[in-house]
Amino acid sequence: MKPLTDKQSQNLEIVEKEVMQLFKSDTSGHSYDHIKRVVDLTARLVVEGADLYTTMMIAYLHDILDEKLDFGYDNLEDVYLEFGLEMDETFKDIEHGVLSIGYKGGYTVMEKSLEAQIVSDADMLDAMGAIGIGRAFYYAGSKGQPFHDSGLEGIVSDDIESYRNRKRNVIAHFDEKLLKLKGLIVTPKAKIIAVGRHEFLRKFYEQYMDELSGDK
Repeated sequence: MKPLTDKQSQNLEIVEKEVMQLFKSDTSGHSYDHIKRVVDLTARLVVEGADLYTTMMIAYLHDILDEKLDFGYDNLEDVYLEFGLEMDETFKDIEHGVLSIGYKGGYTVMEKSLEAQIVSDADMLDAMGAIGIGRAFYYAGSKGQPFHDSGLEGIVSDDIESYRNRKRNVIAHFDEKLLKLKGLIVTPKAKIIAVGRHEFLRKFYEQYMDELSGDK
């Protein structure tokens, strides 16, 4: 794998600093801590054939154009200009990678490059296991979604609009997304990590439902 150039290392340091400032006040489960976990997981998952610089840039920037967060950037060019980065020959690959990341209810899936797939797997892993459960409840609370409302039992989203806006219990997110992620993981190391995290999700879901029904 081609090592980073001095310029690329410098750019990554700039991006890390700028992203940390942007995301440090997030209260939706997409804070800089999430970004850093995805970056660290990405570094573990990188495989031969992937461009290291492109992969790590996508990891740092993967949420920056997410409409849920709305940082005010219309495109990645605006981000580069704001950060003082040169749009070199890697820009288009990074841009496409950033735009292709995100679950979006599973309704609008873009074809991914190898680099983007690695980051996507890291991002999905951070939505699984104990951390994924914590983030799901944290995000739901930030959006005013109920912990549990008996009148909303069984309600899940069925399109991208309802996935973004429909009022429903936080546990619905397990049916809509979290319990599906294991089947979407592609890269070899990520598949191994996903097994344990999925099992933790499954057991939590079963225990949660049993406690709601009064069985346990």
